[in-house]
Amino acid sequence: MDEEFSRDTLASVARRFYLEDASKVELGIEYGVSRFKIARMLQVARESGVVTIEIHNRDDQRQALAARLALHLGLDDVLVVPNGDSEEADRQRIAFESARYLSRITRPDDTIGVSWGRTIYALTEYLRDLPPCTVVQLTGTVGNDFAQSPMEVLQRIAARHPLSTVGIFAPLFAATPTAAQVLRSETSIADALATYDRLTTAVLAIGSWNPPITQIRSLLAPDELADLDSEHAVAEVVASFLDADGRVIDLPLNQRRIAIEIEQLRATPRVIAAAGSLAKVPAIHAVASSGILTMLVTDEAAALELLLLPKITRHTRLANDSDLEHSA
Repeated sequence: MDEEFSRDTLASVARRFYLEDASKVELGIEYGVSRFKIARMLQVARESGVVTIEIHNRDDQRQALAARLALHLGLDDVLVVPNGDSEEADRQRIAFESARYLSRITRPDDTIGVSWGRTIYALTEYLRDLPPCTVVQLTGTVGNDFAQSPMEVLQRIAARHPLSTVGIFAPLFAATPTAAQVLRSETSIADALATYDRLTTAVLAIGSWNPPITQIRSLLAPDELADLDSEHAVAEVVASFLDADGRVIDLPLNQRRIAIEIEQLRATPRVIAAAGSLAKVPAIHAVASSGILTMLVTDEAAALELLLLPKITRHTRLANDSDLEHSA
């Protein structure tokens, strides 16, 4: 190995080039060297074993798995990523493929709604080359941690792309139904909520209620938690709670919610869910059953497990909850 290149530097450059689609010119600027030097570093990384390139037919198998799963869930498209050696690695791969898909399908003047969560936050790191469009926050702000809020997701996207943003300066759950009604009538919030009927694309995270994998639990009172458990909640998406059949659970706390409605998501032409892990499989299936999704990015283990759950035999996105049917 050339002594001038440390293994850490080679690995860093290779990661940016092979996994994050950074160009040699971009890397040259970033590392303060010429693009020819970057090319040499990539060559050394391969020759020294820092980078190994393998071609597997597993890609074809995953594509076949994705096609089967799309048919099984009644979706237009599914992307399946290979599982890594940790849940965080899987999350990063799902985020990366979701970002590439979103960049590929977005057209100038589209209106894109984004939710929040760890996978969506990671997605902002990989998003490249969005054309001029509008990005809209799909829910009110969650808690007091700005780094975990949908406002931060919006800010991170806007910092990298020439686009307009529409935020909601209100909490996800107001203190009372009356307070929520007052907030929704405030001009800037009402204008933001009105954009939901003009969405061309929505990008969603999926939370699991049982088992509990969602940050929303900490926002609810004990009696509300008990109500959700008694109603057999399985999934949470944009702070709407679904049972195993994908039906929205009607609870008083819904009146305090400031977010897009499930009916509006059903009317959105493209709705992408970025979600994986075996623990979230029941929640992913429930959200697919609700009729809001057109596309899913998930990991291989979750995809195989989803195929063991009931097939969604009719997927009418604009139908009422009661019209959705399932069969084994």
